[in-house]
Amino acid sequence: MVIENEVAFAIDTGVQQLSYELGRPFPDPYPNNSTYPPLDRSVSVVVSKEIRLSDKPDIQSNRDKIREIRLDRLEFEVLENTLSQDLTQLELFMAPPGADQVDDGRARLVTVIPRIPAGALISGGLEFAAENRDAVRGYLRGLDFAILSRGRTQLDTLRNNERPKGGVRILVTIRSTFITEPLGGGGEGE
Repeated sequence: MVIENEVAFAIDTGVQQLSYELGRPFPDPYPNNSTYPPLDRSVSVVVSKEIRLSDKPDIQSNRDKIREIRLDRLEFEVLENTLSQDLTQLELFMAPPGADQVDDGRARLVTVIPRIPAGALISGGLEFAAENRDAVRGYLRGLDFAILSRGRTQLDTLRNNERPKGGVRILVTIRSTFITEPLGGGGEGE
């Protein structure tokens, strides 16, 4: 049996998450006042989302019969973008359910979405990280997992005195195929 599967999820991030990562809100007026020293640094933000393939009856009922998982396609589409500066890159990871850190040793890089220019609505295909294809299949086989995204941007208050603002919503779709044992559950020779 062949089960076509699609995992689609939205990633929402923006200036509020950047403020949280820096440990304080962006001031107004911005920048270079006595409470906010000049910045020139790369800032990253991690957003976590739980995925439950076990809620899909066709996959759950055949869970023990899955013999192969094919990774077919990986795509993204920027649905909304009100960012005032570019998102340098967005890394996507898979991790066990409940994970919220990309650096804890359990998260595996799935792909990297390249630079998203401020205000741009773009889409395209992506490549699975070659070194983690087996890990991606393993998380899909486990049915429930977390998707972690880590966005990066460069803040340079000496060159750009505009206060960062806005947000971005990105739809990511992982298309895969689950191949199960034939009816009767037999392998070769049956």
